[in-house]
Amino acid sequence: MEIPVWLVPDRRKSPAVRGGKRKSPERRSSPRFVLHLPVKVRGENLRKNVLMNIKGKIVNLSESGVDVILENSLNATQELFLNIESTLDPLNRDMPVELIWAAPKKRVRQFLYGLKFLKLNAEQLFAFRRLLYLNDNFIMEQVDRIISMVSESAIAEKVRRFFINDLKNYLEQLAAVEKKIYQKGPTKTGQIKLDKLNDEILRDADELEGIVGSSVILREIKRRFRLLVGGFAYQSLIVKRANDKPLGYPGDYELLEAIYNNRPISEKIGYYFDQSFLGNNYAVAVRNRNDKMKVILRHFISSSSSPEVKILNLACGSCREIKELLSFLTVRKKIIIFECVDQDEKALEFAKWSMGKLPGNIKIKFSKYNILEVVNKPLYYSGLIGKQDLIYSIGLADYLPDRILKKLIHFYFGLLGSRGRLIITHKDIDKYKPLDPDWFCDWTFIPRNREKLISLVKESGIDNFSIDVDCDDSQIILFVSLWKR
Repeated sequence: MEIPVWLVPDRRKSPAVRGGKRKSPERRSSPRFVLHLPVKVRGENLRKNVLMNIKGKIVNLSESGVDVILENSLNATQELFLNIESTLDPLNRDMPVELIWAAPKKRVRQFLYGLKFLKLNAEQLFAFRRLLYLNDNFIMEQVDRIISMVSESAIAEKVRRFFINDLKNYLEQLAAVEKKIYQKGPTKTGQIKLDKLNDEILRDADELEGIVGSSVILREIKRRFRLLVGGFAYQSLIVKRANDKPLGYPGDYELLEAIYNNRPISEKIGYYFDQSFLGNNYAVAVRNRNDKMKVILRHFISSSSSPEVKILNLACGSCREIKELLSFLTVRKKIIIFECVDQDEKALEFAKWSMGKLPGNIKIKFSKYNILEVVNKPLYYSGLIGKQDLIYSIGLADYLPDRILKKLIHFYFGLLGSRGRLIITHKDIDKYKPLDPDWFCDWTFIPRNREKLISLVKESGIDNFSIDVDCDDSQIILFVSLWKR
């Protein structure tokens, strides 16, 4: 199989975060901003003693490149330099660029080109941050778009203050943090500063959310929040992947592997955002959830009196808990059969590869299908899967609406053999509010607590069962266990 290029050599370890292929169009590395500033493009070919200086204007601009309309055509064989006529001095200097594309000429003496920046220095990068993300006109544009949706003047004023005061100050502070990390590298003081800034802006964001109420307006507020903070936050490969969802769904196997590994993989201010993400209560709970599931699996296998134990892992991802379980499992007299199911073929390929050589008594079957299909074809899938001793899912229920979750509980509980066990994990909304994933990454969960989950089980149509609800060490993730009587 083809292993992700970010994969570390040690088979026991996991891939860092990579870009991935999206099912929907890939998001740009940095957003484009509509700006109309005068520019000059200078070209030179010293061997042929050819020089040119062409005036024009910017169509749109990002940290990675610029689209420009020029008065004359470019010669792609020359070395090209861009000069932006801005009040920010570093952008007035020659910046090396590469010609990426040229559009057909549409108007007389106007030529449209796409240019990519090459080798920008730190001062130029900081100037771009200020020109793009800290631009008062741009921030006001976001505010005006949101306020146009708001009918109450008091709420409109709260939105205005959040963006113009709270968020603008947050961005200014991030720019200062970024400058220091370029000068000194990552420091403990810098990390503490960033974590404090994140906590403060999220408190303000949570307060605003409580005031606004409308889900439509809130979605727009959060979308524009992410647009403004993205130039800093998405330098973190981990945070960017969580936001981009390159495999088409949140919390894919590579992102969870990064959480399990619990080590930063990005540079500069991205390093700080990596650390902040990995230290978030949810990331800690995900690692605790993995550890608790390993303990449950080991105890279930060792205490079973059957010579063969069948375990079904739903939405298995990378199967990290199984891989780590097998590294210290000493049971040799039982046949243990795992069936690992996921809709993501890449996750299954990675899980299979990462297991390495298995002991003779361990069998693992990897099956690709969307477990939601069982709702429509229960008879087919019950015959395909067969009876199981233990069925568990540790990262799916948070995303399923009540109607679907109840049907899945009913179906999978019916697959259990005598004294079988079904385990479903779910974040407890009474213990954790996902502000960081929601505001920075557009990563949301269906909010439920212990009482709601117990109610869903009772409404699922199963009978002759015992129920127990436990939680991980962080008290954030609930483990709902159902035993067949």
